[in-house]
Formats: sequence, structure tokens, C-alpha cells
Amino acid sequence: MLPILVPESSVLRFKYWDEVVREGIFFQNNFYTSIQRFGADKRSIAFDRGCEIADQGFKICITVSESGYVVWQELRALAHNGSLLQTVES
Repeated sequence: MLPILVPESSVLRFKYWDEVVREGIFFQNNFYTSIQRFGADKRSIAFDRGCEIADQGFKICITVSESGYVVWQELRALAHNGSLLQTVES
């Protein structure tokens, strides 16, 4: 499955508590949590990372803004898997 690529203006952002404050988005009736950020010049790297995670069976959304790209993992996967992929800041 390929990641969904959407403009950041199309999602609803929120913060939630999971032992620390985390960022989330709501898009097309799904909740996602932030996994990794990339600069505006790193489009192909962001998409490659999203595909890599999606290949592991996770539903992935990538938001696009003037400042860059953010890879998001569907929160529903946490209920089934019990673990969040390691969050990495680039």
C-alpha cells in the first residue's frame, strides 16, 4: 500500500498525551501520529520513508507544506500492534 500524500491544510491537527505530548492529525476519518519530519527539499526521502513503513503493513499519510513533509502513522495500528514506530526528527 502506498502512503497518502495530502496538503497540510487538508488535515486537522491536534496534540495528545502518550507518556509525552505527541502531535496528531485527523484525515478522512482516521487519526495519525507524527513519525518523522523532512525539509522541503527532501520530498523523495520522505516518500521513500513513508513507503518503507507502509510496506510493514501500516497505513501512512504524508502531509506537504511550504516548510516540508511530515510522515504520519495511523493511530489505529497502535491498538492492534501495541507499539509505535520510533519517532525520528530529521
